[in-house]
Amino acid sequence: HVDRGVIFPTAETQPRGTFLVSGYDFYLYRLGYAFTDWLQASVAAIPPHGRQYRETAAFGDLSLKARLYRNPWFRVGGTLGYAAASAAFEEPRGYQHLRFGVMGTLCLEATCQIGFTPALHGFVTTRSDHDHFLVASFGLVAHAGRGFALLLEPSQFVWFSEGENDRGVLLSYGLRMHGERVAFDL
Repeated sequence: HVDRGVIFPTAETQPRGTFLVSGYDFYLYRLGYAFTDWLQASVAAIPPHGRQYRETAAFGDLSLKARLYRNPWFRVGGTLGYAAASAAFEEPRGYQHLRFGVMGTLCLEATCQIGFTPALHGFVTTRSDHDHFLVASFGLVAHAGRGFALLLEPSQFVWFSEGENDRGVLLSYGLRMHGERVAFDL
């Protein structure tokens, strides 16, 4: 759970040799592996569902994340990924996109029990007739006691379409109950 806030990543990576499994609302699943203390890869997917695959929506995302710098008070990380969705997503905005991001986690005390992660992510579609967008997020993870952390993650989205721009805001929050190896977010 150290490598992400609610939705967006922190600048931290998992320890070398760690295999990770995440599920979001029992619908989106993520599997990953940390090759070193500073490099991990993951795949996320919404598996096809329904009776016939042709009528369902499927989504997949491959990503590589690196922690570029770390000291007790500050971490810097970067991510690169590729996502694709099935034909069910094509009306009106199906997509295949490249994703890149940079994150910096500022620890507000030496053990990083309270961490603030500003991040900027860019999404570039591989089709010229689709939107491109930027996401600025500001994640906060604050450990509130042994095995509990409070999560807050406001995000600002900016879409760049042909001839027009649009904006959106997302506020994610929750409670993380965690042990050393397992976490559950509400």
